[in-house]
Parts: sequence; structure tokens; C-alpha cells
Amino acid sequence: MGAVFLDGTQYVGDTPLVNEPVMVGVRTYEIRKENYETVRQTLEVQEDYRYTFSYVLTPNHGQLTVLSKPSGAEIYLNEELQAKRTPAKFNVSPGTFTVAVHTQGHIMEEVVVVLGPDEDRTVELEMTEGDAPPGMLLVPAGEFICGVDGASPDERPRRKVNLEAFYIDKYEVTNRRFQRVFPSHAYEEGADNLPVVGVSFKQAEAYAQAVGKRLPSEVEWEKAARGADGREYPWGNKFEPQCCNTEDPLGGMPQRVGRYRCGASPHGCMDMAGNAFEWTSSWYQAYPGNQDVRVEYGQVFKALRGGSFRTTRFEVRCARRHYDRIDAARNDYGFRCAKNAEAKPTKP
Repeated sequence: MGAVFLDGTQYVGDTPLVNEPVMVGVRTYEIRKENYETVRQTLEVQEDYRYTFSYVLTPNHGQLTVLSKPSGAEIYLNEELQAKRTPAKFNVSPGTFTVAVHTQGHIMEEVVVVLGPDEDRTVELEMTEGDAPPGMLLVPAGEFICGVDGASPDERPRRKVNLEAFYIDKYEVTNRRFQRVFPSHAYEEGADNLPVVGVSFKQAEAYAQAVGKRLPSEVEWEKAARGADGREYPWGNKFEPQCCNTEDPLGGMPQRVGRYRCGASPHGCMDMAGNAFEWTSSWYQAYPGNQDVRVEYGQVFKALRGGSFRTTRFEVRCARRHYDRIDAARNDYGFRCAKNAEAKPTKP
């Protein structure tokens, strides 16, 4: 609702304004609303004529100040690299922003900020030393509990697996990032930060190679999602519907990556339960020690993990396995990338 003024000072009512008489002649009208840009138009009013206008008011910009320790860091707003480095100020439209900073020799740090109209916010992020690539997290070398007994037959046996250290994307690859590599990729307006879906294994693999990464193996994916303690979901052993995007209870479409902050895995990965199924580099095969015979095992199907916005709580468990042909591109198939972690030289 906005207040309507004629010729700058004459208040005539609030929108929606219907059948308001106006004197003939050149008149100026304004629509004013706190925290929103004023609409101002000039109109030549004619006798015995009706005018109808409709407007969508634009909220005033807010100011976002980004500081970092150490200073001079790159700044990412909703995954977009900015031209400025810290310290920096941005005049931006109101909304929700993922603010991230990164400088060489340090781990990228981020925070989610909700900025209102005319609001002035300052965020200061302190980075820790490390050398993970921007947007990726380090999963340290070591053992973790893989698989589970007593659920689906292809998930057993529960066992310990020892892996080398590797990096993995914090978020699923988004429409925006996918389009940077494949400009022909089209998506709806406002879906920049939704996970790219409808992607085949071959497309996911091609993207990963183009950006100097690879797809994670099944066991790498499970360790990144599960941590070392064998938990059932990335956040723990109890299903929490508010921590993931599944059909329980309000699923039905992809959501912005990172929206479900409480669903972070022990290593900090987001959306590893629900949102989009994620391709892995592994063939769908029996685990070592599993004597069950399935016609699907072999080098025909690739494994996917994590469930999606279309699946139930059972399907989004960390140990749950899914598989499909390499050319399959269902509307809930997406992916994230991984990268080898370089071994650090040992001291003599």
C-alpha cells in the first residue's frame, strides 16, 4: 500500500485508489511508501476520461560493508566474484546474500546475510590458514565408516574405509556456474542459485573436467556427507525435515543451494541430503564382502547419491545408493565436484 499525492502536496488516498476525481490539466502524481522508491509521473488529464495505472514498487537499496581478516580478500556475493576487495561497500537490492571472502593461503569463509530496504549492515569474516580452492572444503585423510547393515542390501557390509585427503565443493553446482561453462544452458529467471538439474553423467563429467576438477567417487561422497562416525544423515541420526529439501513434507522443486544451513555435514558440505541427486564417478557395483548378486552390478550404471526434492527420508540417508545410465538426465539429477588434495612434503 502506498500513499498517492497530486502535484507534490495534495494527499488523495492510499493504493489501491479507485474512481478518484482529478481536475483537467497537466497534473503530477506520486506514490510514496517508506523504504521504497517514489513513483513520479506527469499526466495530461482530459475531461470525461478514465485512467488506470499499475505499479510494482521497488524497495530502496541497502548498504553492505564487507571486512575480512586478513584484509585485501576477494569477495563473493551469492557466488559471484566482485571487482572490489575487502574492505568494501556495496549498494544492493534487499534480499538474502551469501557473503564469502577468500585470499591465497587461507580457507574461504562465508556468512548468510539478510538485508532489508535502507538497511546498513557490516560483516567481518576471519579466515583460517589453509589452501583449499575457493568454494571447496578439505576432507582430511583417514578412516570413516562406510555402508550400513540392516537397510538396503546394496549398502552392506558396514565397514571402515581409509581414504586419502581430497577437496569437495561445498555446494551443488548451480545453474549460474553451469552456464558459465556451457552458455547454451537455459533456465528460468531467478534460478541462478538453484542446483543445475536434468544433467547426465557425461555432462557432469564434462563440466568437472572443464573447471579442472573431477566427480567424487562414491566413498568420497559418503565420507564428505557422513563424517567419520557412521551417522545416518549429514546432521546426525534423526531425520530433521527442516534440514533438507525432500518430499517430506514440502518438497516438489529444487531450492537455493545452502538454504538449509542446519543440514551441513561434519565437513561443512551443504545439501548432501535432498535437493538434487548427485552423480559420482563410481560404477554401481557390490561393495567388497557383499555376496549378493544383482543384475545391475557391473559397468553399466553409475552411482548417484543424496536423494532429491522428490524422494523420502529413507532415500536421503548418507549410505543410500542410487544408480542410472550415464545418459540419463532426470529433472532431479545434479552434481558437485571434487579435486585431489596435493600431498604436503614431510619434514626431514
